[in-house]
Amino acid sequence: MITLPIIKSSPKASNPRFLVYFGKPKSGKTTLASTLENNLIIDLEDGTDFLSALVLKATNITELSEIAAAIKQANTQAGKFVYNYITIDNGTKLEEMSMSLALKLYRETPQGKNYTEDVRKLPNGKDQRRCKTNLIAGILNVYMYY
Repeated sequence: MITLPIIKSSPKASNPRFLVYFGKPKSGKTTLASTLENNLIIDLEDGTDFLSALVLKATNITELSEIAAAIKQANTQAGKFVYNYITIDNGTKLEEMSMSLALKLYRETPQGKNYTEDVRKLPNGKDQRRCKTNLIAGILNVYMYY
């Protein structure tokens, strides 16, 4: 039988390296992220105009890569991390961006040169690994520079 907690546990780490906020749309996830001190929010869904926050907007993987490169350069010049936190908002948009990159890469292969549909629909998950790799790469592209 599970015993439900009634007292907060003590922290087991001083600074988590990676967090995922999950909740219903408009439940306050981005607003919560904006309250973190020195947190850069990379806005992929154009949903931060109402916040007082450190925000950069990206509409595609290329812009996200440019942001990652700028963060890397700023960290190198400062000799330290310039942001305490970086938030990518949101995961659904990041996945959509990743899918266009996955399709582009699949179309560069002999078997995919004429493919035009969602790569997640390939038989037997044929290219699922590539999609997941691109999604993870999009996240790590920023994370590795931080």
